[in-house]
Formats: sequence, structure tokens, C-alpha cells
Amino acid sequence: MSRYLIYIFRQSLVVIGMIILLPLAGVAQTVTLNPVKDNTLYDSPSGALSNGAGIHLFAGTTNNSLRRRAVLAFNVSQIPAGSTITVSA
Repeated sequence: MSRYLIYIFRQSLVVIGMIILLPLAGVAQTVTLNPVKDNTLYDSPSGALSNGAGIHLFAGTTNNSLRRRAVLAFNVSQIPAGSTITVSA
């Protein structure tokens, strides 16, 4: 084969590869985020009772019908700008 035909063949392979791979650029990614902070909010008359330093995290209602709420903070800098979040599990 002449050099020109080899050049055309290689260029064609590059174009075909781009056509095949270009749609994959929009494929969904999965990012797993772990909490960087947590806190438990306790039901209290003042609403100012919480515990972010304890080793446990509580959510729900106690036997005395007092509510506990868990609050989690995430570092979302791993999510690319302009992303659309479709599922959270």
C-alpha cells in the first residue's frame, strides 16, 4: 500500500473511533459520598440540644415519645459542576 492509503486508513480509524467513543462521554457516573460531619438533634423545649461529638447517631422516636433527628454533612466537591443528580440512595 502506498503511504497515502496508509495515512487515509489511519485517519479513518481515528474518525471511526471518535464516532464510537464520543457518545460515551455523556454516560452517567456513580459517585459515593461519605459524611464528613454528623450530629444528633434532640427534641427539647429550647431546641438547642444536640450532640455532634458522640460516637452514636440517633434518628427516630424514643420510648418517651421524644424525637431524635440525625443530620449529615457531605463534601460535594467530587460532583462535577453542572451535574444533574437523578438518584440518591
